[in-house]
Amino acid sequence: MLSANNKIGFIIGTGASLNKIDMHKLKGQRTMTFNRAYIAFDDWGFDPSYYLCIDGNDLRSYYKDINNLIKNSAIEKFFLYKLTDNQKHVKECFQDNDYRDNDDIYELNKKVFLFNDTLDGKLDYPLLDDFSVEGNILTTSVVCNAGFVGLKTMYHLGYRKICLLGMDARYVDDSKYRDVGVHGNSYKARSDD
Repeated sequence: MLSANNKIGFIIGTGASLNKIDMHKLKGQRTMTFNRAYIAFDDWGFDPSYYLCIDGNDLRSYYKDINNLIKNSAIEKFFLYKLTDNQKHVKECFQDNDYRDNDDIYELNKKVFLFNDTLDGKLDYPLLDDFSVEGNILTTSVVCNAGFVGLKTMYHLGYRKICLLGMDARYVDDSKYRDVGVHGNSYKARSDD
């Protein structure tokens, strides 16, 4: 893939602490962002080196924006979760639009890498270095935390000094913001949220 030669990398989250950082200072650095961080790229004055999204719902919701980034941004590599539930939708997302063969075959854009999850819903302890690469498919344990998967990805790319920014981890219980009933560790919507 890419050797970073032990350079420092910056993983940029979306936490409120970013408001206290002069993001312009990161221009020219090796950076990775997640999900909808692209709405801030103009304010920052640069596109990151890498983009990662492991949330299937986000991919389904923002795939047009992500495709636009693939075609028009300076981002070098995109690391995305491999959607397996709807192949027609997957085929419409993240493909090389210059390549057409027939309805059953498509080729990923060469900047796009898909995560093939080895955890498959099992609770396990994911490892930092459990990566294998075959073409544009990255096989690794994917946990529900873009920061950790970003860290694993940067490590695999050769970065050994990685700075986390905007990873505030100040999550608030959703029940305060949605019309849900809480029963132990279960949430049940009272309306169509």
